[in-house]
Amino acid sequence: MPSQDGIQSEEVSVTGNRKGHAYAGFPISNKPLKLLENIAFTVGYDEVEMNPAWVC
Repeated sequence: MPSQDGIQSEEVSVTGNRKGHAYAGFPISNKPLKLLENIAFTVGYDEVEMNPAWVC
């Protein structure tokens, strides 16, 4: 879902095989992460920790 600042967010269970900015796929996570995507990069955000888990 796009927001006013152009960042799309989507809550998913990241399995590492999703296409995007990561050449070999996104990192594998056992936690549900919110993907924040924009034109330049993607962030796997952990809402429980209130911190990014990874950026690519």
